[in-house]
Amino acid sequence: MLLLLGCATMSWRVERPPPVPLPAVVELRLESSTCLGLKQAMTPLLVRRTGVRVAEDAEVAILLSDCEEQVVPHFESELRGFRELHPDNLTSEMRRYSFDGKASAHIRVGAWSSFQEVERSSSTSWREADDLIGADMVGASMLLQEDLATALLEELVPEPEEILRRWYPHPKPGSAQDLHNRAVEAERAGELLQALALAEEAAALDPRASHRSYFQLLANRVMEQGLLPPLISPSP
Repeated sequence: MLLLLGCATMSWRVERPPPVPLPAVVELRLESSTCLGLKQAMTPLLVRRTGVRVAEDAEVAILLSDCEEQVVPHFESELRGFRELHPDNLTSEMRRYSFDGKASAHIRVGAWSSFQEVERSSSTSWREADDLIGADMVGASMLLQEDLATALLEELVPEPEEILRRWYPHPKPGSAQDLHNRAVEAERAGELLQALALAEEAAALDPRASHRSYFQLLANRVMEQGLLPPLISPSP
């Protein structure tokens, strides 16, 4: 717990089940040649996150399709003096390149699928004007594909969710703060309906924003998980 301004915060991690289980060996299969860069970026990320082995012709395939990418270059230019380096030419053109990128793709495993789109801006440092912008664009593309691979894998193999909640040290028994703490404990134990009922009591007893917002947060979680809430007032 972290103490802050008379109250504290409590945190814990909740595992999020993947939409489809992955076996020990999978194939990353391209349904379009434009997905090659995404496959190259995703392979080490997938291995690192899940421990699976990526192999051709595996029984289960992760399909990558509809890959699109756009990288637009820009540059700034300045003339700077370099007497020591260029005694015959007192100025040299300096450039800094920047790139605005957008990429998207579909990922599919069996009947499950997801579509993600990412955007990324990157830039180089100032340097003398040269013809290396092609290499810079390749680097910008690789960063963009890594972002896209990360976004797609977050859907396929989601990281644990970090939960952070307000916590009141030494509350008076039966007070709104005590009810709030009990609601947090119930939520941490996975008892969302019990947590929701306690949070409603806390908000009814002390309808300040912190209690009402926690009640609404729990109500949203209950609805998202398809649980049947008890009879509760919509605005405690």
